Amino acid sequence: MKKEKSNDIQLKPLTIEDAEAAYHLFSLKEVADFYDTKPIEHNESAMVFTYRIIKGSNYIWKVTLAEKPNQLIGVCALHKWDATNKTIEMGGTLLPKWWNQNIMGTAFKHIIAFATEKIGVQKMLARTSPTNIQAIKLVEKLGFEQTNISVNEILLSLKVKNEKSILQKSISYLNKNGTLLYPTDTVWGLGGKALSKTVFDKINTIKNRPADKSYIVLMNGLDQVKAYADFDRNQIENLLAETEKPTTIIYPLKNNALLHLAAADHTLAIRIPQRGFAKALVNSIDYPIISTSANLSGELNPTSFNEISVQIKNQVDYIVPYCLLEEDKTNVKPSTILKIEPTGDISTIRA
Repeated sequence: MKKEKSNDIQLKPLTIEDAEAAYHLFSLKEVADFYDTKPIEHNESAMVFTYRIIKGSNYIWKVTLAEKPNQLIGVCALHKWDATNKTIEMGGTLLPKWWNQNIMGTAFKHIIAFATEKIGVQKMLARTSPTNIQAIKLVEKLGFEQTNISVNEILLSLKVKNEKSILQKSISYLNKNGTLLYPTDTVWGLGGKALSKTVFDKINTIKNRPADKSYIVLMNGLDQVKAYADFDRNQIENLLAETEKPTTIIYPLKNNALLHLAAADHTLAIRIPQRGFAKALVNSIDYPIISTSANLSGELNPTSFNEISVQIKNQVDYIVPYCLLEEDKTNVKPSTILKIEPTGDISTIRA
């Protein structure tokens, strides 16, 4: 596997030259305590230990920071490849000082993508102790589901490239007022059920955004838009038919159902996505969803998943696994924004 990069980390093949750093990592009590049997055998040297874990894995990488590419801060691996059932197990650990910063989450996304694209894996497995709550939450955010639970171990699995499963998982979180980090038809976005004031408050907290700011809402068609906004249908149908670019339109509201998301002038920005996961999502539910860029208030919009703040990734309820949907839309621009003026004329807010 070639060196994999993100803005924060690099994954490079683990070699015998990394023996001392790998041995130190797995000898730490905080790390070893999460294993049923100690990872380092009695009187095992650093060289022998590292050789053993390299030979025992199908693929194994060291995790490093991009600015310090030679300093090992963790290890992740794929092992127990089952060619008949096309399943493989995934695992990894970091130095404790790097826990809770989504570093392993980013590393796992890279190796999931590698496993599906390069090996043809159809199901990923992850095993951990029932007491390792952080690890369980991490892989569940990636779409894994608990499939087998015992006193000593929890087995979680992920069916890769299963868009239907990912869609159903996303909807389940929306239905219980959860927040999503998901690929919209433009940039990566934060989303949730638009009718829920609870979700609105959650997203404001995640973005550290003032409560008086308005949001864009995604809907599945003009029939749904008509339930919340006033407009000339023929005018909007003709306008949308003439553009291929994602287009958000600011409508005057007809009721207060979405007032908490609206601007001070009682208008609301609405878009009907025409492609990708966002279109499939809104077409599968009977309520609108919030769509706001996945950045902290005042910061630039991320153009790819790897640019999204760790703070945001850690706070959302579910991250749609972009590497499975192949929708990490680097350098995608925000939508065009038009506004229906009180006169009925259409003005351009953002081209």
